[in-house]
Amino acid sequence: MDAAIAAKRRRSNLLEGAALTATLLALPIFTGVALLGRLTSGLGISGSRQDNVIFFVIMTSLLCGFAAPLLARKFNLSTIFYEPLFYDASLSLSDKFARWRTQPSTSLRLLTMLLMLSVLAVAVLSVE
Repeated sequence: MDAAIAAKRRRSNLLEGAALTATLLALPIFTGVALLGRLTSGLGISGSRQDNVIFFVIMTSLLCGFAAPLLARKFNLSTIFYEPLFYDASLSLSDKFARWRTQPSTSLRLLTMLLMLSVLAVAVLSVE
């Protein structure tokens, strides 16, 4: 019975880490990519318009969330799409989030994403 509990805890931890990775690390990046795609199609640079932007952003964020721990271990990736803290089984979900927020690089990352998304949103809204 302990093996079943350990397997459930491992799956739960993987799901928590993937959800945190998808929402906090991947979602802003893929939203920026979608805005750039919309901007280039609005300027006439790209021939096709992306009608499924929400589907693209959600699916790529989720895929990134689940693939990040596997690829990070295999290829020794940086923390752009992988935060080891999110997959620490000894922490609760709120502890993972609280410790991530207190890291010095987190505020810089959030500020950069906020500015990038704001500028891209204004650019996309200004193009007819």
